[in-house]
Amino acid sequence: GSAFFPLYHNYLNSLVAESRAVSVEYRLAPEHHAPTCHHDCWAAFQWVARQTRPGTELWIANHADLSHIMVTGDSAGANLVHHVAIRAGGTSAVHGLGPLVEDL
Repeated sequence: GSAFFPLYHNYLNSLVAESRAVSVEYRLAPEHHAPTCHHDCWAAFQWVARQTRPGTELWIANHADLSHIMVTGDSAGANLVHHVAIRAGGTSAVHGLGPLVEDL
């Protein structure tokens, strides 16, 4: 799915009104073979994690609370979120983002 699908539009607008959001448009099959979509989602998660470092996206550093991150997806996106969460729990590269990542 996409953040631009009418089914999700109103729900996502209400969700992001109270938070900061990053929507990942990962590459789809059949044009791109697995695990391309997994790599895209992991790269997006790592990008968010890097925003705690100096010299990164200033707006995010000033306005987002990176100690509270939620990842969510629907259908194939839910599977991708599952894999990102499992991978994030097993790497020291993202520790310090918050207790959920550290406790996976």
